[in-house]
Amino acid sequence: MGKIAVLLGIIVAACGGESSSGGPTAPVQCDPDSRIGTFVETMAPRAGAACPDAAPSEQLVTFATALEIPADCERLVPDTWSADQCSMERHLRCEPIPGIPGGYEHRDSMSADANGDGSVFSGAMRVERHDQGGAVICLTGYDVSFVRQ
Repeated sequence: MGKIAVLLGIIVAACGGESSSGGPTAPVQCDPDSRIGTFVETMAPRAGAACPDAAPSEQLVTFATALEIPADCERLVPDTWSADQCSMERHLRCEPIPGIPGGYEHRDSMSADANGDGSVFSGAMRVERHDQGGAVICLTGYDVSFVRQ
């Protein structure tokens, strides 16, 4: 599988902790535009990866907008953001797949802003490959993280 520059992750609760005075802090409110910029993307296949080319990868990626998706993909439904805008869920269909004529991938991902400032976001992605007729060929899960450069 080629490198996948898709914003991903685990939904993380971003409800404030305690202030230095011991009282509760205000809940975090994230800015989706903080995901704009250049990041090191690290992808690690989860145990049981079924796609034969699933391998750990690391690459430099740049996002011009928080809504940017790879050029070979289309959204299946609009992205879903949490109320505090710290977590996002995305569902894509991407094609072509090298070596699989007429094949395509469904990429389902969730990502969360780990610090509330866009410097690190992480999550999980599920990649399901289909042949031309729509039959599932393989399925791989990934842990993904993005660290601002």
